[in-house]
Amino acid sequence: MNKTIIENIIYDINGKYVMLDSDIALLYGIETKRINETARRNIGKFENNYYLLSKEEYTNLKSQFATSSLSNYGGRRTLPYIFTEEGIKILNSIIRVKNKEEVAKEILKSFENKTNSKLSVITDKNIEKMIYEVRGKQVMLDVDVAYLFGYETKNLNRQVQRNSNRFPIEYCFKLTKEEFQNLRCQNVTSSFENKYGGRRSLPNVFTEYGITMLAGILKSEIATQMSIKIVNTFISMRKYLSNSLIEQSLINNMVLRHEESFKIVHNDIRLLQESFDKLEEKR
Repeated sequence: MNKTIIENIIYDINGKYVMLDSDIALLYGIETKRINETARRNIGKFENNYYLLSKEEYTNLKSQFATSSLSNYGGRRTLPYIFTEEGIKILNSIIRVKNKEEVAKEILKSFENKTNSKLSVITDKNIEKMIYEVRGKQVMLDVDVAYLFGYETKNLNRQVQRNSNRFPIEYCFKLTKEEFQNLRCQNVTSSFENKYGGRRSLPNVFTEYGITMLAGILKSEIATQMSIKIVNTFISMRKYLSNSLIEQSLINNMVLRHEESFKIVHNDIRLLQESFDKLEEKR
């Protein structure tokens, strides 16, 4: 199957690229039932890389891709299972079919193309809008990091909890209610309100050190590549702020120097005026 066609059956669900069980079965040339039976027998190996779509997620997909291969699933009685890129790698290592390595190679290459496409679309300017200043530190909210890394926010935070010893307060901390409200007030006209309006729990925020640590734990290609872009943006913003402070300091010093000169000139004029007044009185 052509790589472009494969890319068209890779979908973005909650910021993560996935493929439907039936499409994978078609590419391998076997029944969908066999794909799922193999996955369920080895479910412990998959973690969050193989799961059942919710009815809402499936309906949303069908409405977004009405002209794609999804229209072929209109009469499906059961909700489909989906595999992430890592899930497909695991599946390929345990399933027994002919030419599986060639098929997997084409699928994974298509995932890579989708990832590279996402990386090219997300610019430094996009990332800058996701960086806020809290407690005197530049930080990024968990939901934005999750989006950029291609993870669900709850799964990303779960990884932080499991590795809490690797995330001291300099790397990651939870916002207070007041801090969260302040951020929402400052960003009422942006996408911030849409993403966090109905959130029940207070978000975690990550410094650039926390983002680097998180990418190392997740061990995904997109997280690694995206973390480099994010950290570079943090550094650029810090340099900009530093240069701005230096420029402001120079301007302040110039103003102070000119102010001193002005005082001296003003004092000289006052003395001259007093001398002139005395001469006038003698006359």
